[in-house]
Amino acid sequence: MNNTSIEQIGCFKTILDPYNGITIEQTSLPSTKDEFEINLDYLIEETKEKRNLVWIYIGINHSDFIPLATSRGFIFHSCDESYVLVVKRLIPNAIIPTSANHTLGVGAVVINENEELLVIKEKISTIGYKLPGGHIDNGEMISSALEREVLEETGIKVEFQSIISLGHFYPHQF
Repeated sequence: MNNTSIEQIGCFKTILDPYNGITIEQTSLPSTKDEFEINLDYLIEETKEKRNLVWIYIGINHSDFIPLATSRGFIFHSCDESYVLVVKRLIPNAIIPTSANHTLGVGAVVINENEELLVIKEKISTIGYKLPGGHIDNGEMISSALEREVLEETGIKVEFQSIISLGHFYPHQF
């Protein structure tokens, strides 16, 4: 299989990843705990000699599946408001990539033909001014995020030219 292979194992539609793991597509989860349990046991048995990891996105609507997965050695990896991602090592010391732990943002330096710098006043904080900018959405390019943020905050259309600085602020998001 290559890294885009899709395979049906029991009721689960699985996708092979670059770590020789498989991810169960959330849409292929069965509707009952009994079906999930039977198919999960079958999946583990079928893949334990061939794969390194099994990943499952368990939606909040199937949160009753979580104890079934953890009782079979799945651990929590990451989550958002609508799902928990669990993973199981099928071989000892299989590499589990870390979850994203940084928030990315952009700030625009916009200078007009009169050499004036575009700044904005925050709605929340009334102290001083700042460059227009904000969070980069998941899967969004830096250039698109910058153009979108400037437009949203100022109503001005800009065209991205280059990155002029990178900063790192930890542990706080703001």
